[in-house]
Amino acid sequence: MTKVLITGGAGFIGGYLAKQLKSESYEVILCDLPNKYSKDLLQEYECIECDITSKKDVDLLPPVDIVYHLAGHVGTASSLKNMNRDLECNALGTLNIARYVIDNNIKKFCFSSSMAVYGHAEKVIESVSPAPVSPYGISKLCAENYVNYVSLKKPSTQCVIYRIFNCYGPGQDTKNLTQGLASIFIEQVKRGNSVEVTGRLDRERDLIYIEDVVSALMMVTTNDDMDGIYNLCSGQDISISSLIDLIAKTSNLDKKNIEKKNIGGTIEDSLIVTGDTTKLTSHGWKPKTNLVDGIRKCWEAHRE
Repeated sequence: MTKVLITGGAGFIGGYLAKQLKSESYEVILCDLPNKYSKDLLQEYECIECDITSKKDVDLLPPVDIVYHLAGHVGTASSLKNMNRDLECNALGTLNIARYVIDNNIKKFCFSSSMAVYGHAEKVIESVSPAPVSPYGISKLCAENYVNYVSLKKPSTQCVIYRIFNCYGPGQDTKNLTQGLASIFIEQVKRGNSVEVTGRLDRERDLIYIEDVVSALMMVTTNDDMDGIYNLCSGQDISISSLIDLIAKTSNLDKKNIEKKNIGGTIEDSLIVTGDTTKLTSHGWKPKTNLVDGIRKCWEAHRE
């Protein structure tokens, strides 16, 4: 049985990925910080407590066939609050995992990077030079280079980097109003007729549904031809203002006069970050859930 390790396995994407891998008969091992695991995860999987910023902890991880490195400090807002921790988790943490991959002759290494490495970019393709404008984007770009180092050091290891755009879906933490674009607005729409936005309403984003993200991640398990960097996005853009309107409409609540308040953004928040999916779709992948259906599923799950 093929063994798969997921760092950040207790997180939003990690949980979905673990479930899919298990359904396809992979042996799944989760790696995350202490106290991150739910009772369900502890019952379903082998769960290892590990701080990836500690080489000592990482060196104790068991050898596996495939590594999905999803762990890290997430988001521009959180990176601004603690730049040192952001750098430590994303750069040092990835270096430690890269060493582990090299030392254990891992066959496949998949890293979840971010659209933040691009900075301001419209319908961006992977060959465009990154120009991050936030500490988060900078640390993720540094992490990408450590993955590239694995490719140089161990050519036999298949390395894939996904630059994930705004992932959303049921199960995302709606109580955290600093992380998760769609979930932030869903929570606020549920609370009342006013939505606070940290930045301009005309900013444009590309949202990708969680199951479409997982289907792309799963391709690494069977596709030996993939390597390098791939945008993981829907290829469809929407403004922040229009996203809020869509959520309000989906709610079926009395939100006709919803107030959108720009409470002030930062220069680190890109005006436009939208992507091109051509490279990934050339391998047979395509998103199956459009934004209207995805938001509806999120709203129904949040309402329960």
